[in-house]
Amino acid sequence: NMESSEATECSSVMKDYLKAIRDRLQDECRTCNFTKEKKQIKEEDQWLLKYLERNEFWIREEYCEEMCRRLGITPSLRGYYSDVLVWFPDKKFKMKPVCPTCGSNARVGVHAYPKKTYGRRVISLRRNYYIISRRYICHHCENVRPKVKYTFMGYNENSIKQLPRQYGQHFPAMLTHKLSIDKALLDMMRPLFDGGIRPNRFHKMILEMQSKEHTRRSI
Repeated sequence: NMESSEATECSSVMKDYLKAIRDRLQDECRTCNFTKEKKQIKEEDQWLLKYLERNEFWIREEYCEEMCRRLGITPSLRGYYSDVLVWFPDKKFKMKPVCPTCGSNARVGVHAYPKKTYGRRVISLRRNYYIISRRYICHHCENVRPKVKYTFMGYNENSIKQLPRQYGQHFPAMLTHKLSIDKALLDMMRPLFDGGIRPNRFHKMILEMQSKEHTRRSI
């Protein structure tokens, strides 16, 4: 019961944290459709975007307390927080993401921000981390190919593959429909599986490493 309670609190803390980051990014990137409650944030007040530019678009868990205060939320125990990567190719590389359907970014623009899934959790060796992105729209596909999918997330696999190689290599994980795995784990799989380690044993090894890290932080 105690473990279940801890997991629930940790999940709740990260959910609030990710939502606050997403909301702040949405406000700082807002360019139109302003209301009296949500006005455009001036460039000199875009502190989060400037922080991300200085830190390769990573928000490390070591700075969670400072980040919570600036976001206006009450910080919890530091061990509940994980690293967060913000994947906005148009901000990070000054290049719009490529549409995975037509292979062009000539008419790609920002479409929306996820309302339910604030960030994708990525499984890593000792600690999981999260990736925040947003949805983009290809107006060319919308007008010319209305029956095909013309919106996509920034971390769409086919979109990342079509970025210049020096940009695509910055993305640290492989994402499937339900799972996200750090590339460092993928690099370990082939030599371990060739050496006789079964997938089930590999799974238990990762679970053990993460459990030890969780216990160390709890102590």
